[in-house]
Amino acid sequence: MNAQATMEQGRVTMDAGRQVLSLQGPVSFDTAALLADEGCRLLKQVAPETAVSIDARGVQHSSSATLTVVLEWWRALNARQLRLKDVLLPEQMRPLVALSGLNRILPER
Repeated sequence: MNAQATMEQGRVTMDAGRQVLSLQGPVSFDTAALLADEGCRLLKQVAPETAVSIDARGVQHSSSATLTVVLEWWRALNARQLRLKDVLLPEQMRPLVALSGLNRILPER
């Protein structure tokens, strides 16, 4: 099963074969909630105990809005008893993750 949702400012996809939830395109605070909700909806289709990766490398102009989406997906993974395999972030987001201390809960590759 591959699922995809396109929002006005970004796109969320779930590749169930590889168990990767992806975020692409520009993400803003105006669209972050919709994108987070769509990813959470897609995660409901994944069997418990499955290891899922989050890939946000396709985000343009990443900011704390992108991090907000990733954190919401992390919460949804935990709530659904899914395992977070790794998080792939744009290079420019890594300092923000490290500064906030989130690198302890978001396993980067």
